Amino acid sequence: MAGAHLDRRRGAGIWPWIGGLVVLGLAIWAIMELVDTRKDQAAAAVTNGDAPPPASPSPAATAEGAPAVAPPPTTQIEALLPLGAEDEGQRVVARGEVAGEATARGFWLRIGPATAIWAASDQLPRTGQRVTGVAGVLRRPPPGSVGRWLSAAKYAPAAGATVVEDLYLDTRVTAGTPPGASAAASPAARDSGRAR
Repeated sequence: MAGAHLDRRRGAGIWPWIGGLVVLGLAIWAIMELVDTRKDQAAAAVTNGDAPPPASPSPAATAEGAPAVAPPPTTQIEALLPLGAEDEGQRVVARGEVAGEATARGFWLRIGPATAIWAASDQLPRTGQRVTGVAGVLRRPPPGSVGRWLSAAKYAPAAGATVVEDLYLDTRVTAGTPPGASAAASPAARDSGRAR
């Protein structure tokens, strides 16, 4: 009789383990649903034009007294090719080769085998120099500025090359500039019409 009683206890001991695994699985599922819901709400807020909640300031930025602004996400410019007006306001990082001569207002950056974009910058890289980490915001250029930039940089695109005319890369953007800011507010846009 004592042996039968022990066998029954061993069989009953597996059910708490199975129940625990089911509860654990349900808890993981609930957490996954909660995380996915937050992503959906954040995407809906951005789609509706609402700004996402600001990030908490970092201790280093607060200690130095500088305003703490979380950097917005950036995209590799190659992922957006071919560039179009719909890409205005995108924060991007580019790499490529300097085409033409750099001017005090910027330089032409060849970002692919056949695409070049104006990078408004204070930097003066050499012609043909490979540059990486050129970060900024894609903006709409003022009317007529692309032709002025081409002639100032003495850049003549090769046959079959595409010069991006609807956008330029504004690298002079500060961390606090909103991504949707107009090109007219940019220093590169203000001085692009001035002759050297």
